[in-house]
Amino acid sequence: MARILILDGYNLIGARGRMRQDGEVLARERQGLLRELSVYAERGTFADIHLVFDGYPNDRDLLLTPPPGIRIVFSEAAGSADAVIISLAGRYRERAAVVSSDREVVQKARSFGSETLSSQVFLERLAARSGKGGGPRQERGDGEDDEDPPPSTFGKKKGNPRRLSKKERSQRRLLDKL
Repeated sequence: MARILILDGYNLIGARGRMRQDGEVLARERQGLLRELSVYAERGTFADIHLVFDGYPNDRDLLLTPPPGIRIVFSEAAGSADAVIISLAGRYRERAAVVSSDREVVQKARSFGSETLSSQVFLERLAARSGKGGGPRQERGDGEDDEDPPPSTFGKKKGNPRRLSKKERSQRRLLDKL
Protein backbone atom coordinates (compact mmCIF):
# COMPACT_ATOMS: atom_id res chain seq x y z
CA MET A 1 0.00 0.00 0.00
CA ALA A 2 1.45 3.36 -1.07
CA ARG A 3 2.13 5.75 1.81
CA ILE A 4 1.41 9.49 1.70
CA LEU A 5 3.38 12.13 3.65
CA ILE A 6 1.46 15.31 4.53
CA LEU A 7 3.57 18.24 5.73
CA ASP A 8 2.47 21.47 7.41
CA GLY A 9 4.78 23.82 5.50
CA TYR A 10 4.66 26.95 7.64
CA ASN A 11 4.79 24.80 10.77
CA LEU A 12 8.10 23.36 9.53
CA ILE A 13 9.45 26.82 8.70
CA GLY A 14 8.28 28.13 12.10
CA ALA A 15 9.92 25.21 13.91
CA ARG A 16 13.24 26.48 12.56
CA GLY A 17 12.52 29.96 13.88
CA ARG A 18 12.52 31.46 10.40
CA MET A 19 8.90 32.56 10.16
CA ARG A 20 8.73 36.18 9.00
CA GLN A 21 5.90 38.39 7.80
CA ASP A 22 7.97 39.62 4.86
CA GLY A 23 6.59 37.89 1.76
CA GLU A 24 10.00 37.84 0.05
CA VAL A 25 11.67 36.07 2.98
CA LEU A 26 8.79 33.64 3.28
CA ALA A 27 9.01 32.80 -0.43
CA ARG A 28 12.73 32.02 -0.04
CA GLU A 29 12.00 29.81 2.97
CA ARG A 30 9.33 27.91 1.01
CA GLN A 31 11.78 27.38 -1.85
CA GLY A 32 14.53 26.24 0.53
CA LEU A 33 12.19 23.76 2.20
CA LEU A 34 11.16 22.45 -1.22
CA ARG A 35 14.82 21.92 -2.18
CA GLU A 36 15.48 19.92 0.98
CA LEU A 37 12.36 17.84 0.45
CA SER A 38 13.25 17.15 -3.18
CA VAL A 39 16.39 15.30 -2.04
CA TYR A 40 14.24 13.43 0.46
CA ALA A 41 11.57 12.62 -2.18
CA GLU A 42 14.16 11.01 -4.46
CA ARG A 43 14.52 8.20 -1.93
CA GLY A 44 10.96 7.12 -2.74
CA THR A 45 9.92 6.19 0.80
CA PHE A 46 6.50 7.75 0.20
CA ALA A 47 4.37 7.61 -2.96
CA ASP A 48 3.42 11.28 -2.62
CA ILE A 49 4.46 14.18 -0.43
CA HIS A 50 1.88 16.95 0.06
CA LEU A 51 3.50 20.20 1.24
CA VAL A 52 0.63 22.37 2.52
CA PHE A 53 0.79 26.17 3.03
CA ASP A 54 -1.76 28.74 4.19
CA GLY A 55 -3.16 31.33 1.78
CA TYR A 56 -2.79 31.88 -1.92
CA PRO A 57 0.37 31.35 -3.98
CA ASN A 58 2.16 34.45 -5.23
CA ASP A 59 3.54 34.85 -8.76
CA ARG A 60 6.91 33.50 -7.67
CA ASP A 61 5.30 30.35 -6.24
CA LEU A 62 3.38 29.73 -9.45
CA LEU A 63 6.69 29.50 -11.32
CA LEU A 64 7.95 26.73 -9.02
CA THR A 65 7.84 23.29 -10.53
CA PRO A 66 8.01 20.77 -7.74
CA PRO A 67 10.05 17.64 -8.31
CA PRO A 68 8.26 14.35 -8.97
CA GLY A 69 6.51 13.01 -5.90
CA ILE A 70 5.94 16.41 -4.25
CA ARG A 71 2.71 18.38 -4.51
CA ILE A 72 2.56 21.95 -3.26
CA VAL A 73 -0.89 22.78 -1.90
CA PHE A 74 -2.07 26.24 -0.83
CA SER A 75 -5.18 26.42 1.34
CA GLU A 76 -6.72 29.23 -0.77
CA ALA A 77 -10.52 29.06 -0.30
CA ALA A 78 -10.34 26.18 2.20
CA GLY A 79 -9.47 28.74 4.88
CA SER A 80 -6.39 27.31 6.51
CA ALA A 81 -3.66 24.80 5.90
CA ASP A 82 -4.88 22.96 8.99
CA ALA A 83 -8.26 22.33 7.31
CA VAL A 84 -6.52 21.05 4.17
CA ILE A 85 -4.23 18.76 6.19
CA ILE A 86 -7.17 17.36 8.16
CA SER A 87 -9.06 16.80 4.90
CA LEU A 88 -6.09 14.96 3.34
CA ALA A 89 -5.65 12.86 6.49
CA GLY A 90 -9.34 11.96 6.29
CA ARG A 91 -8.97 10.96 2.64
CA TYR A 92 -5.85 8.81 3.06
CA ARG A 93 -6.52 7.61 6.63
CA GLU A 94 -4.08 4.81 7.62
CA ARG A 95 -1.94 5.42 4.54
CA ALA A 96 -1.08 8.96 5.71
CA ALA A 97 1.77 10.20 7.86
CA VAL A 98 1.12 13.76 9.05
CA VAL A 99 3.90 16.11 10.15
CA SER A 100 2.61 19.01 12.23
CA SER A 101 3.05 20.42 15.72
CA ASP A 102 -0.52 21.77 15.78
CA ARG A 103 -2.38 19.88 18.51
CA GLU A 104 -5.77 19.96 16.77
CA VAL A 105 -4.33 18.69 13.48
CA VAL A 106 -2.49 15.88 15.27
CA GLN A 107 -5.60 14.80 17.20
CA LYS A 108 -7.83 14.79 14.10
CA ALA A 109 -5.23 12.93 12.02
CA ARG A 110 -4.87 10.28 14.71
CA SER A 111 -8.66 9.91 14.86
CA PHE A 112 -8.53 8.96 11.15
CA GLY A 113 -5.83 6.38 11.85
CA SER A 114 -2.97 8.43 10.40
CA GLU A 115 0.46 8.37 12.00
CA THR A 116 1.72 11.72 13.28
CA LEU A 117 5.07 13.31 13.96
CA SER A 118 6.03 16.73 15.30
CA SER A 119 7.68 19.22 12.97
CA GLN A 120 10.81 19.44 15.12
CA VAL A 121 11.38 15.68 15.12
CA PHE A 122 10.85 15.53 11.35
CA LEU A 123 13.35 18.37 10.77
CA GLU A 124 15.92 16.61 12.96
CA ARG A 125 15.47 13.43 10.92
CA LEU A 126 15.64 15.39 7.65
CA ALA A 127 18.87 17.08 8.77
CA ALA A 128 20.38 13.78 9.87
CA ARG A 129 19.56 12.17 6.52
CA SER A 130 20.98 15.05 4.53
CA GLY A 131 24.19 15.15 6.62
CA LYS A 132 23.50 18.61 8.08
CA GLY A 133 23.73 17.56 11.71
CA GLY A 134 20.84 16.55 13.89
CA GLY A 135 22.38 13.11 14.33
CA PRO A 136 22.34 11.06 17.50
CA ARG A 137 21.46 12.71 20.77
CA GLN A 138 24.22 14.07 22.94
CA GLU A 139 25.36 11.96 25.86
CA ARG A 140 24.72 13.31 29.30
CA GLY A 141 28.33 13.23 30.39
CA ASP A 142 27.43 13.15 34.08
CA GLY A 143 29.11 9.81 34.73
CA GLU A 144 25.77 8.00 34.89
CA ASP A 145 25.02 5.13 32.60
CA ASP A 146 23.17 6.12 29.42
CA GLU A 147 20.13 3.99 30.18
CA ASP A 148 17.15 5.96 31.47
CA PRO A 149 15.57 4.73 34.67
CA PRO A 150 12.13 3.17 34.40
CA PRO A 151 9.32 5.71 34.68
CA SER A 152 7.88 6.30 38.13
CA THR A 153 4.24 5.31 38.39
CA PHE A 154 1.43 6.13 40.76
CA GLY A 155 0.01 2.89 42.08
CA LYS A 156 0.53 -0.44 40.41
CA LYS A 157 1.22 -0.58 36.70
CA LYS A 158 0.69 -3.67 34.64
CA GLY A 159 3.10 -4.77 31.95
CA ASN A 160 6.72 -4.07 31.22
CA PRO A 161 7.75 -0.69 32.71
CA ARG A 162 10.56 -0.32 30.14
CA ARG A 163 8.33 -0.79 27.11
CA LEU A 164 7.49 2.34 25.17
CA SER A 165 3.90 3.51 25.05
CA LYS A 166 1.79 2.73 22.00
CA LYS A 167 2.12 6.35 20.83
CA GLU A 168 5.92 6.31 21.22
CA ARG A 169 6.19 2.97 19.39
CA SER A 170 4.09 4.35 16.54
CA GLN A 171 6.30 7.43 16.27
CA ARG A 172 9.44 5.30 16.34
CA ARG A 173 8.08 3.11 13.50
CA LEU A 174 7.32 6.23 11.48
CA LEU A 175 10.80 7.62 12.14
CA ASP A 176 12.34 4.36 10.98
CA LYS A 177 10.45 4.72 7.69
CA LEU A 178 11.69 8.28 7.16
